Amino acid sequence: MSARLVLLTLHLPRERRVKVELRGGRWLTDDPARALRWHDGPFSTGDGTTALRIANDQDAALVLAALDPATVERGACGAGRLIEAAEAADGGCEIRWEVIEVVD
Repeated sequence: MSARLVLLTLHLPRERRVKVELRGGRWLTDDPARALRWHDGPFSTGDGTTALRIANDQDAALVLAALDPATVERGACGAGRLIEAAEAADGGCEIRWEVIEVVD
């Protein structure tokens, strides 16, 4: 049985977009603008948020509010926070996320 696949678009400052794949407890990005400092790792969910972590024993690089990959549907949108950005000025900024595809 394969893990559920959730594809997201992150809307970042300065009209940049990053594609994110969530599957099997891991995240991976397509980030041609190189806006993020980290581009893959584990994710965890709890308290109504999903944390895209740098490593299992490290803090989150991104936090996506109101997103549960196990139940989210295509078209869902929400807010989040970019914690680890490629440029220090973007660290801690608010972002928006949008689910573009879900494959069970």
